[in-house]
This record gives sequence, C-alpha cells and structure tokens, in this order.
Amino acid sequence: MLGKEYTFYLSAIVAILGTVGYHMLMKKIPSTINPLVSIVSIYVAIVILSTLMLPFFLGSGTLLAGLKQMTWLQGGIAFCILMMEIGFLMMYRSGWDLSTGNIVTGAIINIALGFIGVFLLKEGLSYLNIAGVLLCIVGVILIGYKSSSGDQPSGADTHAAVSLVPPSLAPEATAKEP
Repeated sequence: MLGKEYTFYLSAIVAILGTVGYHMLMKKIPSTINPLVSIVSIYVAIVILSTLMLPFFLGSGTLLAGLKQMTWLQGGIAFCILMMEIGFLMMYRSGWDLSTGNIVTGAIINIALGFIGVFLLKEGLSYLNIAGVLLCIVGVILIGYKSSSGDQPSGADTHAAVSLVPPSLAPEATAKEP
C-alpha cells in the first residue's frame, strides 16, 4: 500500500484531474440526449470501470466483507451524486459557461461545507480560513459582475461578458450613446 503522505497528495491530484475532466466532458454532452439516460449510461460505465479496478483496492479484505459494511450512507451519497449530476448537466444546457458555472457553485459549496464543518462537526476555523471564505464571496460577486462602463478589453464582444443570469432571462442589450 502507498505511504500516507504520498496517498495524501496523490488523492488530491486524482480528484482534481477527475473533476476537471468531468466538467469538460459534461459540458460537451449533446442537449438532444435525455439527461437521465445520459447519467444512467455514465454510471453503467462507472460500474464496469470500478469492477475492473476493484482488485487494486481490496487490500487484505474480500468483496463480501466490504459489502457487509454498507450502510444508509451509500444510498444518501448516491442521491446527492444524482442531484449533482443532473444539476451540472442542466446548468451547462441552460447556458452556464464552463469558466463560471463550476467556480460559482464551487465557492458556494466550499462556504457551505465550511459552516457545516464548524457548526455541525465542530472543526476549527482560523482567521486565515475566514479570510478565504470572504475572498470566495467577493470572488463570486466579481465573477457575476457585468459592467456597463466598458472595463472589457477593446473589441470584446459585450455578449461574451460573464453573467450569472441565464441568456433566456437576460434583458435585451440597450444601445450605448456615443
């Protein structure tokens, strides 16, 4: 088995690479495919891939011993993952940009998890952590900020500006006075 420090960093790298790939590929799923059919096919592939990888993760235990340890948590996590999958798929289909959708949801998720960690799990929060939470909040505001004062690069398409308002709900652009 891998050393604890090595596993600590390797697990973060795997999670980062998986998340980046997930969002890039999720954004490319054609809107003509039924969202739930797409998700079911993704999980069929996950079952196949997980089954192939299982021998590398069993260690000294057996599959049956592992299955006996299952609790309600696996069902709860499955429900949360399904909500996440449907949420991101529908976000991208409704017009969220890859460059902003995950950043906005990620910042809000991290803030929520910070509060859950502190208030429910009694984890510590330093002043530096609090500053990070405040920066996340400011970051979400800046990502969603759409200036009419021309702070965009010259020649920039004003419709390409970052917005947290879906295109179908955005007010029509008004003509600027010279």
